[in-house]
Amino acid sequence: MSLPPRWIRRLTVAPAVVAAAVLLVWTMPLLLLMVLLTSRLPRFGRLPRVLWMVVVILVWEATALVVLFGTWIASGFGWATHTRAFRNLHSRLIGRFLEVLFRQVRWVLRLNIQLIDENPAGEAGEIPVIVASRHAGPGDSFILVHVLLNQLRRNPRIVMKDMLQWDPVLDVIAHRLPTVVLHPTPFQTGLVHAHGTKPAERIALMAGDMEKGDVLLVFPEGGKFTPRRKASRVQQLADDGHEALVARADRMRHVLAPRPGGIFAAVDASPAAGILFVAHTGLDRLVTLKDLWRSLAFDNTIVLKTWYVDPGQIPATFQQRIEWLFCWWERIDEWIGSERPHP
Repeated sequence: MSLPPRWIRRLTVAPAVVAAAVLLVWTMPLLLLMVLLTSRLPRFGRLPRVLWMVVVILVWEATALVVLFGTWIASGFGWATHTRAFRNLHSRLIGRFLEVLFRQVRWVLRLNIQLIDENPAGEAGEIPVIVASRHAGPGDSFILVHVLLNQLRRNPRIVMKDMLQWDPVLDVIAHRLPTVVLHPTPFQTGLVHAHGTKPAERIALMAGDMEKGDVLLVFPEGGKFTPRRKASRVQQLADDGHEALVARADRMRHVLAPRPGGIFAAVDASPAAGILFVAHTGLDRLVTLKDLWRSLAFDNTIVLKTWYVDPGQIPATFQQRIEWLFCWWERIDEWIGSERPHP
């Protein structure tokens, strides 16, 4: 489904979310009665937590939209939203909102998030950082942004898929914070974006003015792992003449072969930036609503592991960088395989 224009989304989706939140709050007594009647039935014991999460998410979205509308007015009806001061304000606001949301998510999913830093980032606090993460669905984007904002105290710049703009809060934030919104593209680095600009050039433009405290979040895989996508990515490598990488990509069991365009464009545009590679497990098994429902019966743990690379350790030439990036992705794949529980 294609996205409608932004002004239509602002006038339809956002007000609908606020109205749904108000309606849900008004009907809470009836919903609580229904939960009370069904909570002791077999297989329905998790229903109260599900209902609570639905209420929290809708109220959270509505509250965030109202606050963001207030900052839009305060910025001169959008005139100053892209200034450094308002970007920092929005980063702090989103950080607080995510902190509140994750408190509830931890309770509902009985979730524990562990962060393992194998080699501390050293001077990373004094320079901008490019975060290159394994991708396992939209959940890892929220968790990573939460960690970057509330634990590492960084101002995020994000590369995200256009369909995420169906969420009204993400839609607003994507136009308030530095963000590149992309359509999915194949492996090649030279493809032109659907709107006439190359994705790599847009990422380079966003990365070009990064300062201390800024972090750029990219997902070099471009999507979550599936066997079909893996086969397609391997075929793309073969079609593009990367014969030496085909067998290596085919051996990866948990990640897709990385696409170099975005991350290399960011490195070239911000040569003083370090690289933080991120691997994680736990989210890849929460794919469908059925998976989420089943997970409510257990304690859930998400483990994130990071490796920091100083800017001086990043190879200079394209071919050297391709080899270097694949070596890191193989390392991430190996770690996921060792960390993921086996039946």
